[in-house]
Amino acid sequence: MKCNYNPENIINCWFPVSGPPIPYYHGYLLFAALSRKFPDLHSADWLEIGPVSGEWFHQDNTDLLRLNNSSKILFRLPATRLIELAGLINSEIVISDNDHSAAITLGDPIVGSIRPADSLVSWFVTLRIHNGVDEDGDHHMLPPSLMNPDNMLAALYRRLHDNEMRGTLVIDRKMRHYAVIKIGVAVGYPVLATDLTEINSIKLQTIGLGGRRHMGCGLFVSPEENYYEPCRYFESYYNNRLSNRKRDLSSGTEHNTRGGAEEADNNGSQRAYRSAD
Repeated sequence: MKCNYNPENIINCWFPVSGPPIPYYHGYLLFAALSRKFPDLHSADWLEIGPVSGEWFHQDNTDLLRLNNSSKILFRLPATRLIELAGLINSEIVISDNDHSAAITLGDPIVGSIRPADSLVSWFVTLRIHNGVDEDGDHHMLPPSLMNPDNMLAALYRRLHDNEMRGTLVIDRKMRHYAVIKIGVAVGYPVLATDLTEINSIKLQTIGLGGRRHMGCGLFVSPEENYYEPCRYFESYYNNRLSNRKRDLSSGTEHNTRGGAEEADNNGSQRAYRSAD
């Protein structure tokens, strides 16, 4: 069945990236560097920018990202705006903070349409909270210091329902992320969304979840894209579901996994909540 949801014809534009190591939490720094070189991008509310992919390592008390042959950046945007990224091709972008400066080079992009997948992952989902108030409109959120996974999931499900989407959200509790931004600190977690219909999958990729989507947060992609640095729990969770699905199909049966709550077997540290039917 062809999915007709995607009114603005949102597409993926993947730029290969090469260069020296950069800060691991570089979303704000990357957006600032792009805005310095291409000022029009700073106010481009139609553009979502993913993180640079690579390999994490720790050196001199600093979390860094080592770029490799498969490193890339995802730009998600309406197809009609694609021409506005032409200046990025083969450009050099300097990412810098107080302790580190590195020049990375963007190559020739690969453009593709958004495709549905029954599972999607985002490496860092955060809520736009400032002075204890959620800037997305929910005034019941706690300050970042008290943003635990349960509160986060409750808020993300409200976002899901507000946008008329259904599915299962799984948070990796052991990978709480912090990112320094202009107005303070963004707090978030990796999130896996499963049990998605074609329409919900396209909507989630088009709309995203949470804030800072121009700084690498809240962009969802299929685990099969191998874009984000894999979380061990998500990897096993997704592979187990895939194996079970293949087994059911080969035996001619398909189990309905919707409804109820699910506890994941990971020493009690992971929890998945299903949205209500």
